[in-house]
Amino acid sequence: MTSAATFLHRLVTGLTRGGLLALAAGLAYAPSHWLGLRQDFWGSITAILVLQTEMRAMKSMARNQALGGLIGGAIGLALVLVFGDSLPVYLLGIILAGVLCHELALEGATQVSAVTITILMLVPHTESMPAFLATRLAEVALGIAVGAAIGWAALIAAPPPKT
Repeated sequence: MTSAATFLHRLVTGLTRGGLLALAAGLAYAPSHWLGLRQDFWGSITAILVLQTEMRAMKSMARNQALGGLIGGAIGLALVLVFGDSLPVYLLGIILAGVLCHELALEGATQVSAVTITILMLVPHTESMPAFLATRLAEVALGIAVGAAIGWAALIAAPPPKT
């Protein structure tokens, strides 16, 4: 390709990918925002992370986000309810999440579970821990659904070229 054609192709690709990311972020953000949730950005972050330009990568990322969030949420909630909120308990939660994800052959979910524990235990909140967890998981689930749906629709509309 000529440099002008290369530039135009890269521009169109960049605009398309940026537009899909913006669409996913906006659609994941809007419902949480309209419901008045105080940390309505989590759905947007998750939608951006899940949206991939290749189906296998998108499925893997969506699975890691969902399972990592559930594992981290369950471990974080259980530890806070049993032992309270402290740095050693927080760090123990991350270790337990790493062990559980490894034992379940979900290594890709380990970081998400650790991030979920971090959000639950370190991000200030005023609601109860179960309510805080439920809200975060709902926002993340919305982000997963929106990111995967938009990625799936984009892949169907314009499948990647076969190599």
